[in-house]
Amino acid sequence: MTVPEGVLAAAIRGLAVALLLAYVAPAAARAATRQPWHWGLLLLPLFTPSLLVGTCYSGLLHGAAGEPCYVLLLATRLLPIAALLAAWLPGPPIDRRAHHCARMMGGPRGTGLALRGPVRNRAVVGAVTFCLAFAEFELASLGARPTWTVWLFDAQTGGLPLAETLRAAVVPVLIETGVLGSAVVWLVVSGAGPAEPAGDPPWHAALWSWIAVAVAVLLPGATLARGLSDLRGQLQFGTELGHGALLAGAAAASASGMAVLLPRRVLAWLSLPGLLGGLVLGLGIQSLFQLPGLQTAYDTPLPLLVGWTLLLLPIGALLLGVTARMVPAAAVHQCALLAAAKDATPRRAAGRIHFALSGIRHAGAVGVLFATAFFEVVAADLLAPASMTPAAPRLYNLLHYGQSAGLAAMVLWMCGTAVAACTVLTAGWRALARPPALRIGGPLSRSSAAP
Repeated sequence: MTVPEGVLAAAIRGLAVALLLAYVAPAAARAATRQPWHWGLLLLPLFTPSLLVGTCYSGLLHGAAGEPCYVLLLATRLLPIAALLAAWLPGPPIDRRAHHCARMMGGPRGTGLALRGPVRNRAVVGAVTFCLAFAEFELASLGARPTWTVWLFDAQTGGLPLAETLRAAVVPVLIETGVLGSAVVWLVVSGAGPAEPAGDPPWHAALWSWIAVAVAVLLPGATLARGLSDLRGQLQFGTELGHGALLAGAAAASASGMAVLLPRRVLAWLSLPGLLGGLVLGLGIQSLFQLPGLQTAYDTPLPLLVGWTLLLLPIGALLLGVTARMVPAAAVHQCALLAAAKDATPRRAAGRIHFALSGIRHAGAVGVLFATAFFEVVAADLLAPASMTPAAPRLYNLLHYGQSAGLAAMVLWMCGTAVAACTVLTAGWRALARPPALRIGGPLSRSSAAP
């Protein structure tokens, strides 16, 4: 396989995934908006390692039905991100009702009107999911699917000079930047309208979420049972688990902090490099830290922390943006009134209420970021220092030698470490939860002070 052949195969595959998710993701987002527990169902595939999914379906991916199976797996893996993006995007300047009235009254028609109306956000969701599917690596590598990312990664790790690898990546990067740039420019030019009412989701909205959980979580998870017998035999895997957890925790904290503190416009532009994929981002950071002045930091954890932070930033922005919309402003203000009381009892109650309102959601968002970085392979393999190899790259190398109970036990240890880290994070967040400060003079405070 050559790079042009891999680029063509990945582009066709990415287009199929983009068309599917542009149709499915807005409906799934509407269902989750109506029933917040549905977000937990939607986000479950992000907690499943892609290595586990690829190992489970490697037989199908190698077979005659490999390409349709690969497209379905990509769609189920990317559905959470597509749904978050659909919920996060502002309403189009021409909503569904205005678009319908224009058509009924014989007004202007055509692609321009549609792209300023309901199709606008679907096109943006399709553009982002196209880039993520176009740059996917782990499932393609374990399933031996033709794609440019596998060729570039194997060439780079096989000794190809970095300059030649970057030269071969020019065309794929131009395709990704062209698609993302077009989506961003059209989003800015078309402007934003009022948020559309959620309405009743279609009947198939919840069905797609359950399909994603069954395909990307339940079936791969069932294959881990054979690893229970060899858990003690893989205790030496603890060093890589510790390194991966430490680095993933630092990257998740950095990405979530930037998502909270940075202005929305700045955050949107900084999130674009992470949408190019771990391979392109890893090669770019690798070349950056070989420049004079940065070479001293090349064999340190800094390049991997920078790479993981940029990879997590788009997901962090979407997660924290959506969770912020789920918390009513009036409830937060009432919590702040409790926290301003002189008695200690209502102040303690305010901390518990604030955690129930937003703290648990923020802790869950940081947990998703941690799991995403902890299970990431490509950037970790390219950027991790030799003295701090994370668990995922080592497991990826071992999976090519076959599936065994020992490897299943390693995956169990990885999943258990991620669950334990998320549990500790949630418990610590609850213990340190503080309600927001009361801002006197705002519209809510004036209305609450009125007789």
